[in-house]
Amino acid sequence: PSVQLSGGTLLVDQTTGIQWYVQQGTNPARAVANATRPVLTPFESGQYFVIITANGCASPPSDPVTFVLTATTEPVADFSVRVTPN
Repeated sequence: PSVQLSGGTLLVDQTTGIQWYVQQGTNPARAVANATRPVLTPFESGQYFVIITANGCASPPSDPVTFVLTATTEPVADFSVRVTPN
């Protein structure tokens, strides 16, 4: 399968038997819960890939796509903390 990043979403060129996975650093890859559609919006930084299962046979993993989640806006309100003794 082929995976592409387009406008903040991941797309795979298959329509059935899809399971998305994410891997962070050296941790083992884990299946993304309920991610069985051709389009996935990444929700955390990591390497995303897909495995397709057809007729009981799983494909090799797709080439991973690295996604880095960044903040798109800065906070607009000042944040302050007030500490007082009990």
